[in-house]
Amino acid sequence: LCARSSQLISRSRVLRRSNHNVVYVGTIWPERASSAAGVRTVAILQALREISTDITYVSHAKWLPTSTPLSHLSIKTLKSDLLQYEGYKEVIEKADIVIYDRFIAEEQFSWKTREFNPKAVNVLDTQDLHFLREARRDAILGGATIDDVMNLQIPLNDKVLREISAIMRSDLIFVCSEFEKSLLIERYGIAPEKVKVLSFLYSEESTRSIPWEKRQNFFMIGNFRHLPNADGLRWMKEEIWPRVRLALPEANMFIYGAYPRKEDMELTDKASGFIVKGPLKEERLYKKISGFRVGVAPLRYGAGIKGKIADCWSVGTPVVTTSIGAEGMGYTRNSDFLDDTWGGFVSNSPRDIADNMISLYTNRDTWKKVSDKGLSLMEELFSYDKNAGKLNSDILEALKKKSVGESDLIQSIITHASDSHFRVFSKHVLFRNTSRGVDTTTNNDNSNNNNNQQQE
Repeated sequence: LCARSSQLISRSRVLRRSNHNVVYVGTIWPERASSAAGVRTVAILQALREISTDITYVSHAKWLPTSTPLSHLSIKTLKSDLLQYEGYKEVIEKADIVIYDRFIAEEQFSWKTREFNPKAVNVLDTQDLHFLREARRDAILGGATIDDVMNLQIPLNDKVLREISAIMRSDLIFVCSEFEKSLLIERYGIAPEKVKVLSFLYSEESTRSIPWEKRQNFFMIGNFRHLPNADGLRWMKEEIWPRVRLALPEANMFIYGAYPRKEDMELTDKASGFIVKGPLKEERLYKKISGFRVGVAPLRYGAGIKGKIADCWSVGTPVVTTSIGAEGMGYTRNSDFLDDTWGGFVSNSPRDIADNMISLYTNRDTWKKVSDKGLSLMEELFSYDKNAGKLNSDILEALKKKSVGESDLIQSIITHASDSHFRVFSKHVLFRNTSRGVDTTTNNDNSNNNNNQQQE
């Protein structure tokens, strides 16, 4: 869930072929120690320093004690409200590149960006496709199986149209996986040249410091506010863990993550070896998880890439997960298998997941092969040097296209209509609140709690 502290240290060799002004608009202030999304955001900001010495992070959300300071990356910050956009014009008028963290930020700020600086390149970092995650959640809660969810046909409802509209308004779109890229291009007709994959950026070399025989127990990790994690926790406790414990009575399951609720902590049952620990300090994370034999990610729904799995692989810990968990993580969806072609075992029923946990826990040779594959996938998929270079080259290419006047007719039509709507609606709300004496900044705190649920 979080990057090693050394990931934040500036690289000694930085090649700056150009220096562009960058504004990063966040739905929340990043929390590196709380979520995979926070880790990825801070890594992106670090990578952007290779093309810019002038980066400003803008958000309307409340700063929390758990928010990650950005001063060590020489990044300026601005808290701007959503009605008067205080200070935003001064920052945005100088910008060459504006990056929006999730479609919500694009909705809130992009129309103002185009009003103040129409020449700026608008980049949307989706983090994951929210409409996909939410449609899968609704299906699971409605009684669908994971196999049903993996083949779900999503109707064009309000949530889909909102996010697709934000995508279509943008000059460049980053998604986390090849699956989501293909979905946008093939199902929703997004121009292929505008959609790029931007995964994790791990700067540390992955290594397995502790062998199989010196490891013990299972573990899970994930932000408890992220609904797929909370759902998976209860699924594990009620339907999967009892099967494992019956076969391995000496084994324990430990669960870590930020923002546990009282009801989460109360799931602890020491008699059955099921122990919810809650937050794990960032500086202890990798040392702690490197001592477990098997990581588990029992996700019934979700989207994007999975920081919990990448963190396991980074210390040589293999993973048992579902097709949802393996999506975006270099797994080819064919059938369940137990070999060394991926960094773990993948199955979708409680019985099969339990059997895979037991098999991986008790078979040293298989564990070693799967652990080796996880380590190689870390380098293949999540290398900082490779992904940071691609991030910056994709952005510079979009900037070049914008500067020579390349345009997209559909994008122009959607942008014209939506910007007119946002402009009129904003004036209406501002007038209403001003006439009632309402403080226009009091709405800022609520969005932070809502958006924390979108992080893994």
